Amino acid sequence: MTPRPAAPRAQAPKRLIPRVDALGNAKRLDEIRRATQRSQAEVAGAMGVGQSAISQLEGRSDIQLSTLVRYLEALGLALELTVVLPSGHRVALNDFKPDAGVTARAASRTTRRQYRRTGRSLQREDISPLLPN
Repeated sequence: MTPRPAAPRAQAPKRLIPRVDALGNAKRLDEIRRATQRSQAEVAGAMGVGQSAISQLEGRSDIQLSTLVRYLEALGLALELTVVLPSGHRVALNDFKPDAGVTARAASRTTRRQYRRTGRSLQREDISPLLPN
């Protein structure tokens, strides 16, 4: 039996290469969104917010890491964090969860905002799992 030749490495289709290049050169959130060929309305729908919220988000110079993660996920992308040590070594933060330390108070504020947006009244049982016992 003769050995099989190694399978060729998978490459991005040629039509995707310009978008990958645009994504790699992006300096702002709107450039990332455009590289994925998504509209603000599409991203807003995936995030459960209005289009104006995406416009404001893309205009900010400083955003929370958890918001960036949600934005990228809405685009079908993922964020990987790497810490660069003074020695030059790189350490990937594979299990880092930016919103893992959310307090009950912050979570209840977020919940109240979400309910205001939908017009539904907030009930204590809606946030009781977030409150300390």
